[in-house]
Amino acid sequence: MFSKQLAPVIEAEWQDRFDTALPFVGGDGGFSYGVAFYGRSDAISFPYLDLGQAPWIDPDEVERRGMVVLCRVTDAACLAQMAERMDGMAGSFQLDLTATGRLYYKTYTSPTIRAGFVPPAGPATQSR
Repeated sequence: MFSKQLAPVIEAEWQDRFDTALPFVGGDGGFSYGVAFYGRSDAISFPYLDLGQAPWIDPDEVERRGMVVLCRVTDAACLAQMAERMDGMAGSFQLDLTATGRLYYKTYTSPTIRAGFVPPAGPATQSR
């Protein structure tokens, strides 16, 4: 429900910082699939950062092109994986995001999602 609202925000941040389309979205399965689906950049989902569940992923390509890792702020295991991928990466940053959505007569708020931006390897344009 909330991926549709989060996708354009995440993609805009990526584009603004790295001047390229968002290549991969990993982390929480629901959010990684949803943001990849609703985004305009044709990003590839890397659910749970688990190659066993995502045999279509080439780890070297992920390292070369970068990715966004999405975790619920209450998911310690996912956050630890995010921190490991961001460790020592110049230009990496995090954002905490929430979204609201309406279903019939009720408004819902998403859990807080931490987006960890892992930059592309090598020279990348960073406009901020």
